[in-house]
Amino acid sequence: MGPEASCPIPAPLPVEVPSITVRPQKQGPSAIETNPPETLQLLQTALREAKDINTLLNTLVHALHRDGGFARASLALLNPSNTDHLVGRRLLGVDEPAPYIDSLSGSLTKEHPHFVQLMKRSDAVWIEDFTVPLSNPINPKFLRTWNPGSAIVAPHRVGTRPIGMLHCDNGPLPRQVQQKDYHAFQLFFGQTTLSINRLAGVL
Repeated sequence: MGPEASCPIPAPLPVEVPSITVRPQKQGPSAIETNPPETLQLLQTALREAKDINTLLNTLVHALHRDGGFARASLALLNPSNTDHLVGRRLLGVDEPAPYIDSLSGSLTKEHPHFVQLMKRSDAVWIEDFTVPLSNPINPKFLRTWNPGSAIVAPHRVGTRPIGMLHCDNGPLPRQVQQKDYHAFQLFFGQTTLSINRLAGVL
């Protein structure tokens, strides 16, 4: 049996969870820029206190928006009973989250072919320019709703099993994700991935 079958913690169920609306806070440098050691320590403490995967992922989304400086941070999870179906679950940084959550949801193969390829990866992907055509197309509904200039998209895994994905950006065009944002994302994402796998008994 592979890691997927032996993992004791199932993928989070796509139950109805309210999204939290927070206005973007991009005034000045982020906490990870001004005080990296303390910011990462606070994240590690919050992750250690989390009792389940849902709490860990929620902690990550909040940390990326509040301390990582991302204007918008969102989470979508795979439906455990239909792994072709992506379900938008969390979103911070917009006044009306419903259309954004909806544009993240749907069939991966039919509606989000680009996300299918991203979900096969183990690392975060920095999409530097959404105006440049990609080999696998981005859903037009997603592009109309989010209107991103650039973004970071990363698959979430428990062991080797994908359970969902994270999307972060700095708001609609012309705002762009920069190199420093990508480095900050990697710090937050790496800590959370370790915590998820420890909680699941993979590490």
